[in-house]
Amino acid sequence: MSRFGVSSLCRLWLLLAVSSVQPIFFVIWKLMGSQEDYETAYRCGAYLMALVPITAIISAIPYAGVVIIVVIDVFYLVTASISCSYIPSQKSMARIRPS
Repeated sequence: MSRFGVSSLCRLWLLLAVSSVQPIFFVIWKLMGSQEDYETAYRCGAYLMALVPITAIISAIPYAGVVIIVVIDVFYLVTASISCSYIPSQKSMARIRPS
């Protein structure tokens, strides 16, 4: 396969990944009380996809890499919930921390 074909497949995969994750973010944020529209969820998810190269490098660390990736993703999702969806910090952290 040519370099152009591989590049096109990677772009297609990223587009599918972004498009499939956004409805999940949107539903979760709506259930948590967000008044934002789907575009906000799409943009937050697209910005989180910028972390894919970083998480790919971190995933080379056995065992600890997975934990680090989960911590990074949760941190950015909580940050997006607080700053973009205007969900109070106690409410967004309550979904993560057990009572």
